[in-house]
Amino acid sequence: MQAAIVTGGHAGLGLETTRVLSNAGATVVIGSCDPKKAQMAVAKMKNVEVGQLDLASPSSIDRFADEFLNSNRSSHQQCRHYGNSADA
Repeated sequence: MQAAIVTGGHAGLGLETTRVLSNAGATVVIGSCDPKKAQMAVAKMKNVEVGQLDLASPSSIDRFADEFLNSNRSSHQQCRHYGNSADA
C-alpha cells in the first residue's frame, strides 16, 4: 500500500487531498501543528494518521521525519498545504 505525507492535511485543500488519497487506498500521514484538531477533522477517514509537525521548527521537522522513517514505510507522495491562516 502506498503512503502519502500531507502537511496541512486537515483543512481546506489539504483536507480534500487527504480525502482523495485515502479513498484511493493510500495510507495518509498528516503533519499538523495542532494534532487534536487534525484528528477531529479526519476521524471518519480510513488509513489516516496524524503526527505533530510545526514547519517553523527544525526540531519538529526532524522528529516527524524520524518517526516516519522509523515506521519502515516509504513515502510515495508528499503534498505540502501549509499556510498561515486562522483555522490552519
